[in-house]
Amino acid sequence: MKKRLISLAIIGWLLPSFASAEGLLSYTPPKVGTLKDSVGGGTRSLEIPKIQVLAPKEVALTNQVQPVLYWYSLESGSKEVEVILIENGSSKPLLEKKISATQGLKNIALADYGVFLQQGKKYQWSVSALNTSDSTSASIIYQIPAISLSTVKQKAENGYWYDALQQLVENRSPLANELVKQIGFQTPIF
Repeated sequence: MKKRLISLAIIGWLLPSFASAEGLLSYTPPKVGTLKDSVGGGTRSLEIPKIQVLAPKEVALTNQVQPVLYWYSLESGSKEVEVILIENGSSKPLLEKKISATQGLKNIALADYGVFLQQGKKYQWSVSALNTSDSTSASIIYQIPAISLSTVKQKAENGYWYDALQQLVENRSPLANELVKQIGFQTPIF
């Protein structure tokens, strides 16, 4: 009887935490312009793209000079993809890397390639499956926040998409799936 009461007390204590946490993580795009910059797959049919950057249509922020960029591949088996990062207005990519990728959540850490973003500059990054028409891209701006952003909620609400997603993925938090749903990505990333 005591064990049951203790179990019920623990459930009662935890239940409000789960209920209050649900739906509280909400991404708010930064106010850096009204243009939408994310581009979906390159096919013209009603097919779902086989590769999808995990970034919003609007320009998103990072407070990291060398962020980790995430995408998801729906393609089974191993495919070669090309990841390109270029500063807006430049013709020379900062990063142009062909890598083998399998199905699932994938990433590229700019630190692994010695690539640094500059404060306030806008960059376009893309992932393309080689030998297919699947391609997807998004924009990113490195910006130091005016306030301290220590929680995922603070990062998401202030437009720091890349930092919020990275923290959730690194912690393997189920909230990562909720965050990417906000950009229309319905497949659970883990």
